[in-house]
Amino acid sequence: MRLFVVLGAVAAAGSLAAPLAADEEEDALSYQFQVDSVSRLFRRDQPTGGAIVAGGYAAPLYHYALLRVADIDTPWSKDSVDTELSAWGNLEIGDVDEVGRLDGDVHVASVRQRFRYAYMTLGRQVRAGGAARFARFDGMTAGVRAPLGLGLDAYGGFTVLPRWSEREGYHLLGSAADTLLRDPAALPDPERQRHWLAGGRIYAERDDFVVAGLSYHEQAEQGGLARRNAALDLALTPMRGVGVSGLVLVDIDAQSFADARGSIDTNPTSWLMVSGTYQHLVPSLILSRQSVLSVFSTESFDEWGIESEVRPLRWMRLRAEGFVQRFEGGEDLGARAGGGVRFVDDGPVHTTASLGYRRVVETENGYHSMRTSISVRPTPPLSLTGDGFLYAYDEPIHDISTSVVGIASIGWQVTEPIELVVSGSLARSPYAEIEAQGLTRLSVVLERSKR
Repeated sequence: MRLFVVLGAVAAAGSLAAPLAADEEEDALSYQFQVDSVSRLFRRDQPTGGAIVAGGYAAPLYHYALLRVADIDTPWSKDSVDTELSAWGNLEIGDVDEVGRLDGDVHVASVRQRFRYAYMTLGRQVRAGGAARFARFDGMTAGVRAPLGLGLDAYGGFTVLPRWSEREGYHLLGSAADTLLRDPAALPDPERQRHWLAGGRIYAERDDFVVAGLSYHEQAEQGGLARRNAALDLALTPMRGVGVSGLVLVDIDAQSFADARGSIDTNPTSWLMVSGTYQHLVPSLILSRQSVLSVFSTESFDEWGIESEVRPLRWMRLRAEGFVQRFEGGEDLGARAGGGVRFVDDGPVHTTASLGYRRVVETENGYHSMRTSISVRPTPPLSLTGDGFLYAYDEPIHDISTSVVGIASIGWQVTEPIELVVSGSLARSPYAEIEAQGLTRLSVVLERSKR
């Protein structure tokens, strides 16, 4: 709560400040402040032996807060410091006789100093893409870029650990200790210095023509190797309306490709878009080496696909997709294909309606799915949305062959920075005879940018 109060005070101070003079306006800060409060209410009743067993009520309340401030002046440089802070909190309340659980964490808390051809970031941050895939750590990132587009980034620090890691009652997937020990509390608390990561990327950028990079990432858990990857990424625009991108991720420890993908995007005319993709993935090489699951064989697969969108009329869009998967061994094949149509009316009510179908074939089962949705805005601050989903399985799951989901929501733009959304859903599936949920979301967004 203290965090949210501080963030709110900072944003309010910025929004209520007196108008700046012309010279001060040019030197003003850029900021973005956003708070989302989401409250949910749901009850699940499950069938057991033909009888419906009440599952009880749950009412979690989530808070998300984000604050970015850019172009802060320092004594040695003007408009050279950027800061970011994002966090979340959750108060989960069950039935009347249950005790509520309070939870929360900090996603990012960092400060970046920008120089003419370099930068340095300190604090909690996220590294995504390339050999790192996705990593969150407390440490430092530094980089330098030459005028011709050549650049180098390097990072290192301690991995952000889940706050519940190895606590009593928590079962770590793939950990033999949880199976062998009667009391998980007997496990020692994790030591941060034994959970670390480091890596870097060298890259070249040439206007909007090409971006290519070679990256390396190494991560340790409990002092042992978790992953050691190298990656090559490429994004190329050889001509207008054509884009080529690719990524090759290599597990150095296994000396094998963990992930390889490529795509070609074409936009030959203003009313046609076509994309072709390919991916080779080995799921077991994505897991940490410290997980016992990584030694088990999981099916690697290759996937080929094509997607297209046609806009024959200003108010109509047609889309279609088709993908084929070949699983390890070459005997099992999978596929998913479908399409849809979307209508947009920019009249006074601003109506959007869509209808879609998808067919999925997998090794164990498959299904047909249909989705229909409609959205209207009868008045500028009010919006109404409805969605319906139907799934039909090839093989029944728990003797049930279909699932149905219906969702309705109402949005109200209270003021320019404040929006309120109330929605509810009903579902019937093989896992719940009836599932009802309610959601209320309040969003506050304040931002100012001079870029």
